[in-house]
Amino acid sequence: GFPTVLASWSLAIASLAMQSRINAYGAATIAGSSVAASVNSIICLTSAAFNTTAGPFVGQNFGAKKYRRVNKGMLYIAALTLAGTLLCTLIAAVFKEQVYGIFNSDPAALEQAYLRMKNDLLHGSFLQAFANIYGMALSGMGYAVLPMITNLISVAVNLAWTQFIYPLRPTLEFLYLVFPVTAILTGIGDMLICHLLLRKLIKKGEESRQ
Repeated sequence: GFPTVLASWSLAIASLAMQSRINAYGAATIAGSSVAASVNSIICLTSAAFNTTAGPFVGQNFGAKKYRRVNKGMLYIAALTLAGTLLCTLIAAVFKEQVYGIFNSDPAALEQAYLRMKNDLLHGSFLQAFANIYGMALSGMGYAVLPMITNLISVAVNLAWTQFIYPLRPTLEFLYLVFPVTAILTGIGDMLICHLLLRKLIKKGEESRQ
């Protein structure tokens, strides 16, 4: 429980640092960014659904030492998560006027929402979905500290980006680029850690039976 709380707490700090930069661009940007974040949260519900599946599945099979089944099952869950997230992202992108218009009708705010969408939704959402399911999988395996570490690294990159890198090129596009960067760190990082651990356990189990 403690690693999960610490990771969530650190993410809140990173969000505050990002929001302080966004606020400097005025009301339209603030409203547009909020709209894009709301749509992204809805899209992330797709991974949340598979997230609830990954925890019990991994926990039960890992406890039974069925490591190959865990490895194969997580690949299936990842594929389904990717397909669902990309489908929702595609719908949000193709029908952006209708989807984003639900939250705000101001043209200036919607223009800013589309700007954030390009980096947040189109580049980062499916990778963040991987972080959600593989973070849960690692917790189910008893390695909750590992996704906490990747989250803390992601937060450190976010803070470094907003405080030191962004001022070198102070544009919204460059600021929003931090979303796919941190999503790569957490999503790909958790996925590699999970499958490398499983591969090691599978190999160890096979050697012990010889």
